[in-house]
Amino acid sequence: MDIKKIITGYIDFRKIFRGKIWLELMIIKDINDKPDHIMEMKSVVQKINPDKVHLNTVIRPPSEEYARPVSAETLRKIKMMLGSNCEIIAEFKPREKQPHREERPRSILSIIQRRPVTIDDLVEVTGLSRDDITGRVERLLEQGKIISSKHVLPNIEEVL
Repeated sequence: MDIKKIITGYIDFRKIFRGKIWLELMIIKDINDKPDHIMEMKSVVQKINPDKVHLNTVIRPPSEEYARPVSAETLRKIKMMLGSNCEIIAEFKPREKQPHREERPRSILSIIQRRPVTIDDLVEVTGLSRDDITGRVERLLEQGKIISSKHVLPNIEEVL
């Protein structure tokens, strides 16, 4: 995939499309979060001329270890650099507890095979208790069917 062709495609599409265009920018720590990266993005965004720019960062556990989130403060600074049609869509707030649901007939392994998840994600999706999920995940780890990795999110207090 050639990024220049993609950008040219967006610019050309904008010239003919009369509807609303919302452009999402995924900001990844130490990949595209430096001021020179943002200025390059700003130049491209101006050429594409979207109606809105959505800023996002890595919140869920990523499939690539290098994909790390930036802080809410970093996103606020980037928003200021990109202008008034830019808004932050990344959700830094802690998840609210969902009411207990009946167990769903989904295999935890099939959920994990689709994308990386946390214990809390599995509790939310299945409706099972944290203890039940933890036990099942530990058995899958012991059987070598899954692997465990750490994903560090920005400190919630830093955001509030």
